[in-house]
Amino acid sequence: MLYSPAETDPNAIAAERQLNTQQYDSAIFSFTQLINVNPGVKELYFNRGLCYSHTSQFAQAIKNFNICIALDSNFKDARYLKALSLEKQGKNDMAILEFQQLYKADKTYDAWEKRIKTYRVSVYLSRNWYYMIAVAGLLIMLMGFAISAAAW
Repeated sequence: MLYSPAETDPNAIAAERQLNTQQYDSAIFSFTQLINVNPGVKELYFNRGLCYSHTSQFAQAIKNFNICIALDSNFKDARYLKALSLEKQGKNDMAILEFQQLYKADKTYDAWEKRIKTYRVSVYLSRNWYYMIAVAGLLIMLMGFAISAAAW
């Protein structure tokens, strides 16, 4: 994802090539150098965040996606990848908030709404698992009593 002012910049071309050939550590270094020269270009932070995400450095990825969102609050791709990075960190409540922001911005993309509903169910289950086990235990006991009563 080259940005217009630097399409002919050899450093930008090298960074893009590194990203496209999955040389993520090299690409992180290259994008960092480009950011030092062009700190207001959201695509550079996005690409560096993408590299961090691919190397499972999710906290760093989130920082970069946050900068993208600060530079352009309508940058849906940055918000989406931020949500996925939060998800990978196990921060589902925060990921839900990002997906909700995406849904507010673009209601036509129903996958975000489905993901929000899935998270709500998983959060509910994770918070109430002990009740479900207790109910299952009671049902097993009741079935045992019913079977023994029927045998009489």
